[in-house]
Amino acid sequence: MLTDEDTPTIRHAINRRLGVEVGVTICDIKFAKGLNYIAVGILAELDNGGPITRSRFELPIPFEHGHLLEEIDEIAEQYKAARKAHFGSGSGLILTPERQLQGTGLRGRWARYGLREQRSG
Repeated sequence: MLTDEDTPTIRHAINRRLGVEVGVTICDIKFAKGLNYIAVGILAELDNGGPITRSRFELPIPFEHGHLLEEIDEIAEQYKAARKAHFGSGSGLILTPERQLQGTGLRGRWARYGLREQRSG
Protein backbone atom coordinates (compact mmCIF):
# COMPACT_ATOMS: atom_id res chain seq x y z
CA MET A 1 0.00 0.00 0.00
CA LEU A 2 1.14 3.50 -0.85
CA THR A 3 0.40 6.79 0.91
CA ASP A 4 0.66 10.52 0.24
CA GLU A 5 4.37 10.25 1.17
CA ASP A 6 4.97 8.24 -2.03
CA THR A 7 4.77 11.14 -4.50
CA PRO A 8 8.12 10.14 -6.08
CA THR A 9 6.60 6.72 -6.87
CA ILE A 10 3.52 8.39 -8.37
CA ARG A 11 5.65 10.78 -10.44
CA HIS A 12 7.83 7.90 -11.66
CA ALA A 13 4.79 5.81 -12.67
CA ILE A 14 3.30 8.75 -14.59
CA ASN A 15 6.55 9.53 -16.41
CA ARG A 16 7.23 5.88 -17.14
CA ARG A 17 3.78 5.27 -18.69
CA LEU A 18 2.73 8.62 -20.13
CA GLY A 19 6.20 9.94 -20.91
CA VAL A 20 6.68 7.21 -23.53
CA GLU A 21 3.23 7.65 -25.09
CA VAL A 22 3.58 8.72 -28.74
CA GLY A 23 3.39 12.49 -29.14
CA VAL A 24 3.01 13.24 -25.40
CA THR A 25 5.24 15.64 -23.48
CA ILE A 26 4.59 15.81 -19.73
CA CYS A 27 4.95 19.45 -18.72
CA ASP A 28 4.06 19.36 -15.03
CA ILE A 29 2.79 17.04 -12.30
CA LYS A 30 1.24 18.54 -9.15
CA PHE A 31 0.06 16.97 -5.91
CA ALA A 32 -2.39 18.26 -3.31
CA LYS A 33 -3.14 16.44 -0.08
CA GLY A 34 -6.67 16.30 1.28
CA LEU A 35 -7.79 14.88 4.59
CA ASN A 36 -8.11 11.29 3.33
CA TYR A 37 -6.91 11.52 -0.28
CA ILE A 38 -4.17 12.82 -2.54
CA ALA A 39 -5.06 14.71 -5.72
CA VAL A 40 -2.79 14.33 -8.73
CA GLY A 41 -2.81 16.79 -11.62
CA ILE A 42 -1.00 16.35 -14.93
CA LEU A 43 -0.36 19.01 -17.56
CA ALA A 44 0.84 17.68 -20.91
CA GLU A 45 1.34 18.88 -24.46
CA LEU A 46 0.39 16.70 -27.40
CA ASP A 47 2.48 16.54 -30.57
CA ASN A 48 4.93 19.34 -29.81
CA GLY A 49 2.74 22.39 -30.28
CA GLY A 50 -0.59 20.59 -30.32
CA PRO A 51 -3.25 20.90 -27.66
CA ILE A 52 -2.40 21.30 -23.98
CA THR A 53 -4.21 18.72 -21.84
CA ARG A 54 -5.09 18.82 -18.18
CA SER A 55 -6.07 15.75 -16.23
CA ARG A 56 -6.70 15.18 -12.55
CA PHE A 57 -7.54 12.22 -10.37
CA GLU A 58 -7.71 11.47 -6.67
CA LEU A 59 -6.33 8.50 -4.81
CA PRO A 60 -7.44 7.45 -1.31
CA ILE A 61 -4.86 7.28 1.45
CA PRO A 62 -3.62 4.55 1.49
CA PHE A 63 -3.98 3.24 -2.07
CA GLU A 64 -2.84 0.26 -4.10
CA HIS A 65 -0.24 0.57 -6.83
CA GLY A 66 -2.70 -1.09 -9.24
CA HIS A 67 -5.22 1.69 -8.59
CA LEU A 68 -2.59 4.26 -9.57
CA LEU A 69 -1.71 2.36 -12.75
CA GLU A 70 -5.36 2.11 -13.81
CA GLU A 71 -5.81 5.87 -13.42
CA ILE A 72 -2.68 6.50 -15.49
CA ASP A 73 -3.82 4.06 -18.19
CA GLU A 74 -7.17 5.88 -18.38
CA ILE A 75 -5.30 9.13 -19.02
CA ALA A 76 -3.19 7.44 -21.72
CA GLU A 77 -6.38 6.38 -23.50
CA GLN A 78 -7.68 9.94 -23.31
CA TYR A 79 -4.43 11.22 -24.83
CA LYS A 80 -4.99 8.88 -27.77
CA ALA A 81 -8.56 10.15 -28.16
CA ALA A 82 -7.41 13.79 -27.95
CA ARG A 83 -4.73 13.20 -30.61
CA LYS A 84 -7.27 11.48 -32.84
CA ALA A 85 -9.73 14.38 -32.43
CA HIS A 86 -6.96 16.88 -33.15
CA PHE A 87 -5.65 15.18 -36.29
CA GLY A 88 -8.81 13.33 -37.30
CA SER A 89 -9.72 15.81 -40.02
CA GLY A 90 -6.27 15.54 -41.54
CA SER A 91 -5.76 19.27 -41.35
CA GLY A 92 -4.06 19.34 -37.97
CA LEU A 93 -5.99 22.49 -37.11
CA ILE A 94 -7.37 22.95 -33.64
CA LEU A 95 -10.00 25.37 -32.47
CA THR A 96 -9.02 25.46 -28.81
CA PRO A 97 -5.42 25.35 -27.58
CA GLU A 98 -6.36 23.47 -24.41
CA ARG A 99 -8.34 20.29 -23.76
CA GLN A 100 -9.76 18.85 -20.54
CA LEU A 101 -9.55 15.05 -20.56
CA GLN A 102 -12.63 13.01 -19.64
CA GLY A 103 -11.21 10.14 -17.58
CA THR A 104 -13.31 8.29 -15.01
CA GLY A 105 -13.97 11.24 -12.74
CA LEU A 106 -11.92 12.16 -9.72
CA ARG A 107 -12.83 9.00 -7.86
CA GLY A 108 -13.99 6.80 -10.69
CA ARG A 109 -12.10 3.69 -9.61
CA TRP A 110 -12.46 3.94 -5.84
CA ALA A 111 -15.41 1.52 -5.75
CA ARG A 112 -13.38 -1.12 -7.56
CA TYR A 113 -10.92 -1.17 -4.69
CA GLY A 114 -13.59 -1.34 -1.98
CA LEU A 115 -13.36 2.29 -0.94
CA ARG A 116 -16.30 4.49 -0.17
CA GLU A 117 -16.88 8.04 -1.29
CA GLN A 118 -15.88 10.04 1.77
CA ARG A 119 -14.79 13.58 1.39
CA SER A 120 -14.00 15.51 4.53
CA GLY A 121 -12.70 19.03 4.77
